[in-house]
Amino acid sequence: MKKIIIIICFVISLQLLNLLAQRKEIEEINSISIAHRGASGYAPEHTMEAYKQALSLGADYIEIDLQMTNDGQLVAIHDELVDRTTDGVGMVSSFNLSELKKLNAGTWFNQQNSILAKKSYLDERIPTLEEIFTYFGTTTKYYLEIKSPEENPGIVLELIRLLNKYKLIGNDGNTDGVIIESFDKKSLQQIHKSYPNLRLILLLDHEETEKINQLAIEGWSKYVTGVGPDFDALSRWDVQLLRNSGLDVHAYTINSRKDIRSALNWGVTGIFTDYLDLYTKEASEK
Repeated sequence: MKKIIIIICFVISLQLLNLLAQRKEIEEINSISIAHRGASGYAPEHTMEAYKQALSLGADYIEIDLQMTNDGQLVAIHDELVDRTTDGVGMVSSFNLSELKKLNAGTWFNQQNSILAKKSYLDERIPTLEEIFTYFGTTTKYYLEIKSPEENPGIVLELIRLLNKYKLIGNDGNTDGVIIESFDKKSLQQIHKSYPNLRLILLLDHEETEKINQLAIEGWSKYVTGVGPDFDALSRWDVQLLRNSGLDVHAYTINSRKDIRSALNWGVTGIFTDYLDLYTKEASEK
């Protein structure tokens, strides 16, 4: 009986040591900062000024949500409708590029943020992805979200074409400067088939985050390198399960120092935030 107890204690000790080693490994890996729609806490989201400020605040990646115009141009805007962030009305896909360029993309921000308002924001327009790549070049790291593929069936092929045109990915997708994200599994599977080394992140909504489990993780691991869960539904145990399965965890959208601190302590590998300065303060103190 004594011998059995010793063996059981030995096995438990090994398991505890293994868990501690895994936790230490998780804690030692640095997290990346992702400027959610640019420095959207300080400037009109998805404008050139928002991206410039994000980089000046030390963002590792600038996030760019992509929609497509009716003449096939990729533009940086989050919503399918232009109503919220411009002075226009209607679906992005109903505009051609020249029509879209007439819309003001900064006035709404000044109206809602009197303290942060700037006269220069009144000149902001919706940028194309080509304009962003041309201005910021290959030294900037891009986090690109495929939006509304059901409305824009050519969006994946056009994105890949531009990434190749501006030499941001290799023949197999191998790059450190580009991450592609989407809620749409089919789009990510399509990209993975042609570019197996391209870093892909499957976004999870609140409900999907609540249901994270080993079976789902095994399926995701076949075509993505990580997931983007909703932080409000995420737990420390979810992070450990995902990390121990080899997936990155890029949580969205975290805008308080308390929550950023928690996420870093849990071992997330990336944080989407509107306030890069808050992330920098927490990361430097970790």
